[in-house]
Amino acid sequence: MRSTHAIVSLLVGASFAATMRAQELRIRPALARGQQLWFVEKTRQQIDIITPDAPTRQSLEIARTLMVEVNEVTDEGMELLLVIARVHGQVGMPVGPPRSFDTLDEALQRDPEQLAGVGAAVRSRIAEASKMLIARTDARGDVTEDLEPAPQAGRQEPLTATQQARLQRLVTSLFGRATDAPVSQGSTWDHETRSADPQLPTVQRAEVTLSKVDDELLTLRIAGTVATDPALATPQTIRVDGTIEGIQRVGRDGVLRTSTLRADAALRIVLRRQRMPRAEANDRVHVGLHPLGRNQRAGVVGRLLLRDGRSGKKGGGEDE
Repeated sequence: MRSTHAIVSLLVGASFAATMRAQELRIRPALARGQQLWFVEKTRQQIDIITPDAPTRQSLEIARTLMVEVNEVTDEGMELLLVIARVHGQVGMPVGPPRSFDTLDEALQRDPEQLAGVGAAVRSRIAEASKMLIARTDARGDVTEDLEPAPQAGRQEPLTATQQARLQRLVTSLFGRATDAPVSQGSTWDHETRSADPQLPTVQRAEVTLSKVDDELLTLRIAGTVATDPALATPQTIRVDGTIEGIQRVGRDGVLRTSTLRADAALRIVLRRQRMPRAEANDRVHVGLHPLGRNQRAGVVGRLLLRDGRSGKKGGGEDE
């Protein structure tokens, strides 16, 4: 009798193990040529600069609306057309009311000088609007080389090193923090993200857990650290030491459905033009990324056409 029970237990265990192996999957983009994806990425940032004489608070809310179209798909990866359709938000100033901006605002096109007070970092993000770029990725969706102007783009300003690094991260982020290995519910893996931004080179090291699998979505939980990349840091580099956590939901096609990430970091800032050699700061960043609905897309496209003088009628919907 005991031998029979042992055989049954062995068979049940083998069947369970086979079922678990059958549920293993690879998280990779499965897109078709000509497919379009629309997203909006919203970032909220608050920096409290701590100095003995004049502590200050700065804030930034910025949203980027983007379209990605699949030009080519091979076993090795993808070629994508990236279009930054809109950049808008507001900057909280140390003194006075917030300064708002929207690249779909015709007044901004007529008078770019109104952006003079928002700071160089924000103007760099605003300058990304209307860019048409080619991105090449590997099979997992990681960008493998510098973005370059799309042939149909016409004349546009070349990307700065900071813009190049930022937009590469944006493209890669559309496919979640996946791994090359097959995974199943409960699997964990390490994921590293490096920013080659010359002004703020950082490295994020996180543990990713596939916490839930259902018929449509894979839920990833992310927890880790963010720090200055020592390989790229200089004596003037802002030093970063913090944590990052969040949740991403990825479709069965390997494309992100929603992402909510939060980073909290302590900064050490070199103040070369002031008497104080350095200052401390606390930086809180919240980044959300989700697809743009059909009506919202129509609203953005309509306003683009209106702004550029190719249509006399505004599209419906808003992307707020």
